[in-house]
Amino acid sequence: MPTDDTSATSDEPAPTVSTVGPVAVKEPSRTVRALTSWKLWIVLFILGLLGIGISLTMPIVYRLRAMRYFEHHPQQGKYELSAEHADWTERYGNWANGLRDVKTLRILAADDESLGYASALHDARSLVIVTAPGRPVSERGLSYLPPFERLEQLVLAGPGFTDESVARILALRPPLRRALFFEARFGPLTRQALAEASSLRELMILGRSLKDDDFRSLAPLPDLEFFAATGIGDQGADRLAGFPNVQAIFLLNSTITSIGLQRLSDCPSLSGLMLHGSQLTDDELVDFLSSKEITDLGIVDCPQLTAEGITRWPDLPHLETLTISPDLLTQESVARLKELPALDQIEVWGMIADSELRQAIDDAWFLDEQPEMTDDALWQEMRMSVLDFINE
Repeated sequence: MPTDDTSATSDEPAPTVSTVGPVAVKEPSRTVRALTSWKLWIVLFILGLLGIGISLTMPIVYRLRAMRYFEHHPQQGKYELSAEHADWTERYGNWANGLRDVKTLRILAADDESLGYASALHDARSLVIVTAPGRPVSERGLSYLPPFERLEQLVLAGPGFTDESVARILALRPPLRRALFFEARFGPLTRQALAEASSLRELMILGRSLKDDDFRSLAPLPDLEFFAATGIGDQGADRLAGFPNVQAIFLLNSTITSIGLQRLSDCPSLSGLMLHGSQLTDDELVDFLSSKEITDLGIVDCPQLTAEGITRWPDLPHLETLTISPDLLTQESVARLKELPALDQIEVWGMIADSELRQAIDDAWFLDEQPEMTDDALWQEMRMSVLDFINE
């Protein structure tokens, strides 16, 4: 008789009963709890806002701080860094980054440390560096200078600039329009670097006599309009004649003769000539003036020139401005100058002792008298012109 027990023939396994009890949930670590805390995220959010605020406001703070120390020229929209004080680096250096877009930078009594603060000023348009006495500019200081991709005006002054250091700065290839080297050494390396400065419009090499050998091999600068130099002679004048667009030349203590003047008369664009300390004679100057249309003429401290020579000048229909020594002004020479149709301004380097003669000149032209200068005063005036140069 069959049994009613179906469990014996069933294929399903028998259920098991757990004896362990409920499984315990592991608590998160302290680190996990800290990272997932809403308080932490609020703190991080606040710190992020503070960081963004600082990054936005610090440049403004630096600029406002810098404005307290640097000259501001709102008309030109520029700031001017000045190292005129002995403590320049201590007072101003920390704020240089606040004026990254500075347009004019003057470093007077320059040293390597102060040059280092120029490294941030990539947008400078005008740079004046005057070396401190007995402290030449080193390669380390020059290495701080940025490319100056917008630099248009450059003044390097002082005996601390060697031929190598001048060439090193020019090798940065700035788009220069005006350059003044005052008491800086000029040599083959500078000549080579200048050959690449095709954008130059004005070049002045003053304070140190420029040898013809140093200048005659200078490649013609195609767009040069104004040139000034100390000491060059006939060979230098011959090189200048190869500059196609030169319009005005200032020769200081030049050894130029009638041969050099004749070469200058071949300059197609030349309309202005300033001779200071020349040994040219009356006849040589008259020959030049007869062969060239000059609008601006200067003859100062030229001992071979006389007032009688002026009475033999040609008509000079284009001469508008005359710079002259007072010893060349007499009743006879002034009478001849009054016959020049275009002359409307006379600048006298010195004072006219004869009051009647001064009045006669002042009645006929705009008269500008400059105090007579000794050689030392002249050099000091030229040093001051280094600073005036960049403000024109």
